[in-house]
Amino acid sequence: EFTVTVRVDTEPPKIECPDDIRRVICESNAVVHYTVTATDNSGSVMVVCVPPSGSVFPLGTTTVLCRAIDRCDLEARCEFKVTLVRDTTPPEIHCPSNLVHWVCTPNGGIVIYNVTATDDYDTNVTIICVPPSGSIFTPGVHVVHCEAIDDCDNRSRCEFTVTVRVDTEPPQIVCP
Repeated sequence: EFTVTVRVDTEPPKIECPDDIRRVICESNAVVHYTVTATDNSGSVMVVCVPPSGSVFPLGTTTVLCRAIDRCDLEARCEFKVTLVRDTTPPEIHCPSNLVHWVCTPNGGIVIYNVTATDDYDTNVTIICVPPSGSIFTPGVHVVHCEAIDDCDNRSRCEFTVTVRVDTEPPQIVCP
C-alpha cells in the first residue's frame, strides 16, 4: 500500500527577460538576438516572444513581449525594449599643426607625423592621409589631406602643411 498525493498546479512559471537592448547600426534595420529564460515547478515550460529572437528590428524602439506558459496553461510575462539608432555622426579627426622640417640636401627627407581620430561608436576608425606619414617630402610647401572614416562610412577631414627647408647656413659659434 502507498499514498498518492495529487496537487493542482497553481504556481505560474518564472520568466526572466534581458535588460533593454540598445544598438547603434549603419543601416535602417538589424537582426537582433536575445535570450529569455523560464522555469516552472511542473517541469516543462514554453517561452514565446513577439517579435522572436533573430527577427529584423527597425530603427527606433520596439517593445518585445515574452510569455512563459506551463503545461497547466499558467503564464508569466515580461517585456524589454530593443532600440536601434543609426550612426550618422562622423569621427572627430585631429591633424597636427603646420610642420617645418629641415633637411640637409635638396633631395628632401622623410617626414613623420601623427594624425588621430575618435568616434562615438567605432573603436577602429580608418585614417587615410595623402601623402602618408613616412613619405619623402622635397623642399617646399606641401599640403597633407587626411580623412577619417568610421564603420558606417561617416567621414571627416583635416589638412595641414609640411614646409621642407634645406639647411644651408653653417652653425654660428661664439668664442669667449
